[in-house]
Amino acid sequence: MIDPPQWIVPAGNIDSIRLACINWCCNGIANARIITSASGEYLCDIVRAQHGDTALFVNCSMVTHCLNEALDKFAKFCGQSKRNVLFYNVTDAVAKQIELSRGDRVSTQDDGTKVVEWSAQANCFRQVAAKTSRIARADQNFINKAIRGCFRAASPSKRMESTPLLCNGTFDAGVIIHDAVCFAKLMAIAGERAAAWAQSVSPGGMYDVRIVSVSMRASPIAVTLHELSDLGSGVEIVDHFGPHARWLNPADAGLPFPGTPYIFVGDFLVGGTELKLAEFYCNLVGSRICAAFVLGSALAAAEYKRPFPIFALASLKKAYPQHKLGFYSI
Repeated sequence: MIDPPQWIVPAGNIDSIRLACINWCCNGIANARIITSASGEYLCDIVRAQHGDTALFVNCSMVTHCLNEALDKFAKFCGQSKRNVLFYNVTDAVAKQIELSRGDRVSTQDDGTKVVEWSAQANCFRQVAAKTSRIARADQNFINKAIRGCFRAASPSKRMESTPLLCNGTFDAGVIIHDAVCFAKLMAIAGERAAAWAQSVSPGGMYDVRIVSVSMRASPIAVTLHELSDLGSGVEIVDHFGPHARWLNPADAGLPFPGTPYIFVGDFLVGGTELKLAEFYCNLVGSRICAAFVLGSALAAAEYKRPFPIFALASLKKAYPQHKLGFYSI
């Protein structure tokens, strides 16, 4: 089991964790949206690992179910140790189970989200919105740090494999993917933001679309995003299609879901070659891309001039200002 303190993200005088990560660690990715007794016991370990009596904010985004009595042991532990815990981004069903474990106050914030307070003293959780905004900034700092850490410098600058651009290094998503805690925390943030972004793009939800990825490197990102969120009804990974494309026989493609729109999911978007390859594949099977989601992009979405919205968790330039691009000449 992963050392509990690794899941904590400090945000000033409060600590935050993502419950989807805890569920994933305890129950596997397929059950990351369900709170079990194992999740509750692991939460006890996390609180024990905290420094002092710092309040713990538990982000319940993407968590949809809580098994009966799953949090009873955690509720008892927090009561005995007089720890202050606030659950936020809570669904009605999960809020009810949390309240049953310990009958503290359930309230609704101005933005319509529910919070459940387990507090040892009155007025412990004031200005919740300001504190969750602080946590969001801490999350963005974590994203930028993770992306910065996967940059592999090249000196002198080299031509990129998939795009005729010179670059002083590359971003290797494998560094993030092979770090279990970093990948889980990053994807939990990605899942929450992707779901909110999809809702803003398509208020009715993006359930009638499929996720497509055209590189093995990005496939764990695509599958995890699908498992953690309501984004897409399925995932297609097109192997050996990018960045160096081989000819794909249309008959081999099988036209699995003709007409179904796709969301492209990738790791880092620089020149946009993989995105165009994904468009080619979707056109080949009689469909189209309706949106794109990546961890980081070198340019603003509008600069790629695609006929669909592009969302990136971070700007590569902001995450790593030393990243430089130039034109390649023969």
